[in-house]
Amino acid sequence: MRKLVNAFIIVSALLLTLAPVKAGDFYVSLSGSSSVTSDSLTMVDFSIRGDAVNNVRGYINYPADRLSVFSIEKNDSLSEVNVTFDTKTSGSIYFAAQSSSNITADTSLFTVTFVVHEKTGDISITTSDVYADVLITEKTVINQKQIDEAKEKEKACQAMGGCIDEIVIPDPIYEDRTVNTDQSFVNDTLAMQVHQKPLHSLYLKKADFPDAKCTPVFNKLTSAYKVEVDSRARLSYDFVPENPDVEMEVSDEINNQIIVTLTGKNGDVNSYVFTIIRTINFDPASHNRGNITHDTNVLALNTSTYLLMAALGLVSLGFIIIGSYYIYIGAREP
Repeated sequence: MRKLVNAFIIVSALLLTLAPVKAGDFYVSLSGSSSVTSDSLTMVDFSIRGDAVNNVRGYINYPADRLSVFSIEKNDSLSEVNVTFDTKTSGSIYFAAQSSSNITADTSLFTVTFVVHEKTGDISITTSDVYADVLITEKTVINQKQIDEAKEKEKACQAMGGCIDEIVIPDPIYEDRTVNTDQSFVNDTLAMQVHQKPLHSLYLKKADFPDAKCTPVFNKLTSAYKVEVDSRARLSYDFVPENPDVEMEVSDEINNQIIVTLTGKNGDVNSYVFTIIRTINFDPASHNRGNITHDTNVLALNTSTYLLMAALGLVSLGFIIIGSYYIYIGAREP
């Protein structure tokens, strides 16, 4: 009886040791603002929780009538992690993060920037069908065969009424083995409250450089630009805010940059940065022109030169012929 109790305790301990890692130990995390403004940008960060994760894949779902994807940026510090995206399906972003080594727990993988459309009310961003390859260390009994054989002999002896030699069941010998398992992640939801666009809109309605080239084309949601201008020209510009009641400050060109700062009555601030690049003989009107216009004056000059050279050649040839004739006549006189 004592042997049966001891065997039960050993088996119970073994089962507890081999208990698989629960899916609840791994979950995704969406973080961002819980209150956003319509006609603005909002950033949502995607992170993972859990150790020994080396591959993650799944979906981020958003209401396409309320949000649209502006940009997706991978965490620059994760150079060893390859992150890919598929945004072809409206309202869904499929992502896959692959790494040959474990991704550190509480790691931010990427950030999605959404454009918030002009509607109010509650809005949610969720994850779904998120799976990961998780490395799990299990304790394995490497002498299980010897244990089973000893138990069979002991069972046979008991059936025959006993054996001369005592049957000794060996203690289990454990070995750690790492296996790769496909784990389903617990999903997450980010809830946000969308408000109407405030009266103190902090966007530029217009940013014009008449004698320069601005790249990219001005968009009020883009805050950084490159402006190319002739190094000898005086840079002129025209900035017009959407809301004339906001305070607009335009800095002088310092360190080849012009900064436009818009400040609302509530103290909110929005800035645009224009980096100035001065180029010798830069002509914005003919920049990237495909065809080259020929200089007709140069062509006319070259034609006149050729005609003059031809005339001089004919005159010289005439003099040579006449001179040769007189020399011939003179040589024949006695």
